[in-house]
Formats: sequence, structure tokens, C-alpha cells
Amino acid sequence: MSTSRTREKADGELFKSTGIDDNATSTKVTVSNTGIAVTGGIQASDSINTSAAGVSKWYAPSNSGNPEFYLGASDAERLGIQTIFDGGTQNLNSVSFFTQTASGASNKGLMNFSVDGTTRLQINDAGLAVTGGVALGGTGVANTISDYETGTWTPAWGTASGTQPTIGYSNRYGYYVKIGRLVTLRGGMYLNALTVNGASTSNLLINNLPFANNTPNTTVGINSSAQIGWARARSQLGGYGNGEFGFLGQTGSTGNTGWSWETISVLASNSEIRFTISYETDS
Repeated sequence: MSTSRTREKADGELFKSTGIDDNATSTKVTVSNTGIAVTGGIQASDSINTSAAGVSKWYAPSNSGNPEFYLGASDAERLGIQTIFDGGTQNLNSVSFFTQTASGASNKGLMNFSVDGTTRLQINDAGLAVTGGVALGGTGVANTISDYETGTWTPAWGTASGTQPTIGYSNRYGYYVKIGRLVTLRGGMYLNALTVNGASTSNLLINNLPFANNTPNTTVGINSSAQIGWARARSQLGGYGNGEFGFLGQTGSTGNTGWSWETISVLASNSEIRFTISYETDS
């Protein structure tokens, strides 16, 4: 139920208000031609709205203060925003956003930034999690990095056609780093048994890539081999036509002639190879 109260202003006129319950023993609200000044806190059981051009302003014009805004259930469960000023001035230095939870449990108080209902950025205990990629220097697909990944893979010898060889490995290893579409592989294979089941003239390949090679005819890798079984003036890994990698050997010692794909006949039961390859994949 609203009440009606009157107060006598300094000029003798009476101020009348409806719906105000004044129980203060001293001045708490001052209304002037520049606005409303409140001494103490404001408690609201509903929302606080502003209508002046849709702008809400929360200022604390103090040279020694760093104003804070809290949203939550209590000081122990809250989102906080703090503006931090240079000491003794009102020059804004930085803005701090933070959450606080009473439990302190893992991944509580997460910060989610969403667009049209989809979370695109999350700040969690591990750091930043991005969905959809990061655009650098532009907003198009060509400027977007959508993936970063590291892991292991198992390389294998194979042939480009015919029945695959039967191979025993004493050891083999593979590691990869993928940044966007760029993949870098590092690996090694050590044989202890070999049976050539198909034609010995079939081209030799490295199979089982963790990501397909989408530039097979232009990609070049580096191999450092021991006891590989061939004697060539120069040799290198090259992107093969089916998206895998083959071995190019040069029979001459100079120029760009004499290159050809190595066949499985160069392998022996004690062959070893170590290699590094960089190439592009589809996504």
C-alpha cells in the first residue's frame, strides 16, 4: 500500500511523494538539478532500468578508487568487473573480469562468450577454448586457424600397387604437429623381416599418414636414412599421386635429371629410415 508524505523544502514549499517509505534518520537521497545522490547502498527487488538512449553509467570519480561491479548470489559466488586506474589519477589503466566460487572446484565459475546461442570462446581452468577458429588479419577462411593438434601415429612401409609386402618391425615411431592445414611429421622405421609379396618393381611408399596429403605432386620431405639399401647421389621424400609419400632417387650427381621413384626392391630385412615431412591437408 502506497503512502503519501510531505516535506518542507528550504524555500518553504512542500514536497509531496507517493509510494515512498521514509524511515531515515538522516539525509540519504538528495535530488538536485544535476541528478540524484545516494548515501549508502541501494537494494532492489526487481531490475534497475535506464531509458536515456539505452546507456547505463556507473562512475566512481575518485582518484584513489578502483570501481567494481558484482553480479551473483553473494561475495563468495559472483562475477566481478573492476576498472583499475593509475595510482592517484583517474586515468584508466586496465579492466579486470573475474569469477569467484565458494567451492573452488575444478571448472566452476567458467566464462562463456556466445553468439546466437553458440559458445565461441570459453575461459576455463585449462585456459582458452575456441570453437570455430581464430581469424588473423581478416575474417575469411584463408585467414582462419581452426585447429591445433599434436599426437602420435604409426608409420608403415607399403607399395603403390599390387599385393602389400609382409614386414616385421623391430621399432617404429611417429609424431605429428598440425597447425591449421599444415602438418609436420617426424618418424622412423626399423625392419627385422621383409617378404615382398607383389612385384618388386612397385613403387615404395610411406603409408598410414595421420592426415591425407592434398598436394601430392608438389610436397617434398627430408629423410635421413641408414642401411636403406640403395646407392643414390641424392634422394628425398616426395608427395605421391595417391596422397601418400614415396622416395625419389637421383642416379646422376648434378642437375635435375635422373630422378625416379624408388621401388620396394631397395628395401632389405635390416633397413632403417628416419624422416621429417611437412605438407598441407584438406582442413
